[in-house]
Amino acid sequence: MRVVKKVIIIMAISFLFQQNPILHAQRTEARLDITVDPRIELINIVMTFTKMPFFGKITDLDYKYYNDVIEHFAPYKNHEAVQWCEDFPYFLDISFPAQMMLYLSDPPEMKIKYDPPPQATKQMIDDISKTVDLLNRFAVESQFMDFWEQQQPFYNRLINDIKNRLPYEQYLKIVKDFFGKSFTNYICVISPILFGAAFGPHLETKEGNIPYFVTGPNKIEQGKPIFTERWLRLLIFHEFGHSYVNPLCEKNRDVIEKHNSLFQHFLDNPIIKENYEEWFIVCHEHIVRACEYLLLKKAGLASESEENLQKNLNQGFALIPLFTKKLEYYDSHKDEFPTFESYFPELLKTFDEIPSTFFETPTKKESTNVTSIDTLEVQANIDDPQKERVNSQVDAFFKHYNNKDIGEIKALLSPNVSVSGNKGEMAVIIIESAVKQLPKISNYEISKILKKDGNIQVIGKYFMGGNESDYTFILNSEEKFIEINMFEVKRK
Repeated sequence: MRVVKKVIIIMAISFLFQQNPILHAQRTEARLDITVDPRIELINIVMTFTKMPFFGKITDLDYKYYNDVIEHFAPYKNHEAVQWCEDFPYFLDISFPAQMMLYLSDPPEMKIKYDPPPQATKQMIDDISKTVDLLNRFAVESQFMDFWEQQQPFYNRLINDIKNRLPYEQYLKIVKDFFGKSFTNYICVISPILFGAAFGPHLETKEGNIPYFVTGPNKIEQGKPIFTERWLRLLIFHEFGHSYVNPLCEKNRDVIEKHNSLFQHFLDNPIIKENYEEWFIVCHEHIVRACEYLLLKKAGLASESEENLQKNLNQGFALIPLFTKKLEYYDSHKDEFPTFESYFPELLKTFDEIPSTFFETPTKKESTNVTSIDTLEVQANIDDPQKERVNSQVDAFFKHYNNKDIGEIKALLSPNVSVSGNKGEMAVIIIESAVKQLPKISNYEISKILKKDGNIQVIGKYFMGGNESDYTFILNSEEKFIEINMFEVKRK
């Protein structure tokens, strides 16, 4: 994965796109296009049948579109294209599939529409060409275009729903005004088969850079995908923020790499360690997330801004407050610094201004990600030994989950355990399915341990694939799990 990231950087920066009509559309003012893209939907459907993280995560059995996909494409789940994509090393980077597809013409006769960069090896070019050929075969043999045409009314309803309720032009204006620069176009691709994930690919064209973000719904309710305003708003600020920040980081890579020793302070955080494998990436993630803080405030969402800041701090991005302080100066001195680019050298001085004691912590936990038991909100006089045992049980649950130890998880459960409202055999099936299909939980926190009706209730958050979710466990007097609420699963 470390090698793959460098290959992707080469592709994203060096490839030149040629002759796509949507990119040449003349507009007097840049705007956000919201669309469903056949190239993106094709690759996401193929990836749904692989075991790659972030794909195939939908577990709501009432979701009609997902059922339509499975019904139509399940006969091709062992297609050579699926097997190839599952083992394709470049796809270890979750954004690469979408990045690659944007450089192709539409299915079912997709063609590569760029010249490979000088750095690309013959093997890399051959592998990508083979991927495109296999995807074309999959599209033809599975009659993807028939499925695509049949789903057009559904896609149009999703697009119109977002356009009618999301003040996206307002949010885009906030982005353009803050950074002091506008691209010729901004594109949001919604993918209803992709759940709870978003990627920020972009195109470098002869006409200029074109920022995209690709996103699935963040909720499924009553069998329908929901793209909430809060979810889309943050993606506009975050993913389009990368389109401004990343090129400037690249131009100043030598300055950023001088501070590479700071990376050691972030390696203890599991979210950063598992998702951001080099200092350069951690740096521009800090800057983009610091920009989010100000952009949310400019949208009149001070409370949401503070919540998002705390979430980013919990995920390990400790330098954000230092960057936000500098960015607030930039925002109030636009006469001196009319663009984000003009201020960027000043912003990078943040690294030289980090206090010498900044990374010092009074205590450091060695082996658990659980919040200290002394900080928990505890009621009904749960004694310390019992708290420690409950702590240990919760720790064991998440450990066995990550190790895919179904048998060990079952040993923690009472015979009549309930999982997401389902009991008995269905409860165990849900756990088994989650362990097999979902990526590892990178971190978790306990926020409360409560005594309730003779049982013990544990409430907290867990982080998986960069996303935060809530969980509630109930343990009986023997400290066996009798209720688990963390997987959104519905019975038909």
